[in-house]
Amino acid sequence: MRKWIIRGVLSAVCIAVGAFYIIWFCFLLGFGIEGFKGSRRSAALDAARPSAPYLADFARLFPGAKVNYTYFDGTDEPGFDVSVDLYERYEFLLQLRTVFDSSRRHVIGYGEPKFYVWEVASVKIDAGMPGDVLFNPAGGTNFGAAEWRKIVEKGGDFRAIGYAMVTNQPVTGFKDRNIAK
Repeated sequence: MRKWIIRGVLSAVCIAVGAFYIIWFCFLLGFGIEGFKGSRRSAALDAARPSAPYLADFARLFPGAKVNYTYFDGTDEPGFDVSVDLYERYEFLLQLRTVFDSSRRHVIGYGEPKFYVWEVASVKIDAGMPGDVLFNPAGGTNFGAAEWRKIVEKGGDFRAIGYAMVTNQPVTGFKDRNIAK
């Protein structure tokens, strides 16, 4: 009898744990970083994207830019997360917080843009895993809207804000750092 009780308890625990993971997986699909596609907020970001400040210049100056919607700054509202690789050595990122109306159907404002440049020092590629990236802490910079306007005026040249990029020394493995081999 005792054996059956233990088996019953273990079965109940296994079912509960399995149910937890199924619910968690569904939650991530519905509300994860990319998972809210199709939601009201995603539709609002889609509609605001063509007129969002800073995005048009970013895409024009850096045609390979990828635009994602993500949560950041500890807010309950997603914003634009735009990134591009430069010279096979740098990751350049724009984060633009958004403000929604009370219905969550329209973007009605934007926060201050935050720009980040990260210099990759090395990439170690292991079989079956994305690359292990080591950044050069002295090789990056952060800046805001005023500096961005200077870069735009100079056609995307970061020297406009006193930041010189190494343009002719690509980092080995840079292109493959996000790909599991």
